[in-house]
Amino acid sequence: MADILVVDDDKDFCDELALALEQSDHTIHKAYSGAQAVETGMHLRPALLITDWMLKENIDGLNVAEVLELVNPCMRVILMTGFASNDLRSNAKYQEVFQFIEKPFRSAEIRGLVEKAFLTVEQNSSLPPIGVLELNQDNEILFSNAWAQTIIPGLRDTATRVGFSDILTVETKDPKNDMPRGSWRRAYSSSEVNKEFLVHEKQFSDGLHKLVVVLTEAHSSYSYEPLVYQTLGLPAPQARQADIDGHVLIIDNIETTRRVAAEILREFCCVCHTAQNHSEGYKLFERDGSIRHVILNFEMNKTPPVEFIRKMLKARPELRVIGSSSYGNLEEYMALGVHDFLPNPWNDDDLLRIMREGRKPISQGQAIH
Repeated sequence: MADILVVDDDKDFCDELALALEQSDHTIHKAYSGAQAVETGMHLRPALLITDWMLKENIDGLNVAEVLELVNPCMRVILMTGFASNDLRSNAKYQEVFQFIEKPFRSAEIRGLVEKAFLTVEQNSSLPPIGVLELNQDNEILFSNAWAQTIIPGLRDTATRVGFSDILTVETKDPKNDMPRGSWRRAYSSSEVNKEFLVHEKQFSDGLHKLVVVLTEAHSSYSYEPLVYQTLGLPAPQARQADIDGHVLIIDNIETTRRVAAEILREFCCVCHTAQNHSEGYKLFERDGSIRHVILNFEMNKTPPVEFIRKMLKARPELRVIGSSSYGNLEEYMALGVHDFLPNPWNDDDLLRIMREGRKPISQGQAIH
């Protein structure tokens, strides 16, 4: 008997799926958002995560899986999606997702995958250096992940429940100005001199348990990583906020270009989809109503994709289209229905500047030439 966490922001679908799985011998838990899934999963540490890929917040199903693997690297992941693009399959393979299942599906199909998932257990082989502890209301350590046991002296060898203050002494004041974020505090090993850490605490919503993230000085830069503030349920630090409303779709036939662009934007709390052609891009566009920005490579075809742009804007007039090319200028592309122009080649600053400072979409009814 194992714990299974089902995640979907469509409450009715999530409830129906959970009900279908209750016929198994496993215990089913539900979450209706990525944030709820993270908090539930960090405390529950499920053996199996069944999650929708396209969640409406700034965290998708793969993000949820990445966070929860910090506390259970053996967790199996079944990813639900209305359309499994080639890039999604590649990303999921890299993250060692157990199985895709495309919506709609039959109850018997998902139950079969659940039982198959428990036949083999594999540990994620590429976990980041982030220590995670769970404390009770008496500040006793209930759980520590493998990395925490590796970096905190004496933690691995403890056979009985130990108090957090018995192994780490935490400063009561905020760190000095040179520390990454004011809510992080310095901590020192209670048994080894000159062994320092950064710690950040989060109270669970039940008021009874606490989550603590522990970083070594050598890995203090991880305090800026999306994985860490998603784990803690925190907003991104100011330096990592791009203030981009909605999700982003990147359509480019060059795999490296779309992968790099997505990685840059994800570092700034953006949910990004990538597609290698117009057909794949439109399928993603149809399935995610939160897409508000499309970065479109104009050099994919010999003729400008005017009809493709018109089709997207007809379906979603508030959409912002950003054209990218090594030739032409903004005025030329605006005449084709584009709102902004990203010249090729571009760098990180170019991409972030145009995402942050770009023009508003054209108003509904304005002509597209």
